[in-house]
Amino acid sequence: KVDVGANQWELRGFSGMDTSGTKTTTSELTELGSREVTGLGSLTSGQYRFYSWDPAAPANGSFTQYQLTTTALEVGRGYWLKSFAAATVDVSGTAPASTYPITVKSGWNLISNPFYFYIDYDSDIRFETYPGMLLTPTSANSLGVFSSNALVWYDHSAGAYKWGPNSTPLGSAHVSNLQVRPWLGLWAKVTTSCTMWFYPNPRS
Repeated sequence: KVDVGANQWELRGFSGMDTSGTKTTTSELTELGSREVTGLGSLTSGQYRFYSWDPAAPANGSFTQYQLTTTALEVGRGYWLKSFAAATVDVSGTAPASTYPITVKSGWNLISNPFYFYIDYDSDIRFETYPGMLLTPTSANSLGVFSSNALVWYDHSAGAYKWGPNSTPLGSAHVSNLQVRPWLGLWAKVTTSCTMWFYPNPRS
């Protein structure tokens, strides 16, 4: 479950979807509560919106990289969500049970932990730039693949961005074994298109 606040932008990811990895919705998202997601079904059209991020779209200052999501929510992706009423989103179904790949493109990407449990940043995430070549976040950063060796998230209560495992500011001392929480949208910046692999190792 994830609690959604009223009338505020929240950066979220949705874990534990069905095994297809996507969730069909209508163009107005009014049927979101009809299959595996409940809690927003009582809202009427226009009261909530999901936006995804397309790193391949032109960065022209007109927000064209933000895409209104009207067809599907994908496991492992992050979304900006705004609801005009507070609600609890409850997702059921089968969560990914094996190592989960997420394709990322050069630039900033909105991703999320695809599992319903916490995973370790250092131990449970790998970058594959070439077939069979799996890099830890630290190694990917040292090779210039993963910028800043950090995932960035939005603190809804503080109204500000935070990042880890680096403490503030970006580029400061590395803090190992950051746990990546579920249900949270995360920014990740890479310098080349590659695959991020997430390993299903539940952490306390």
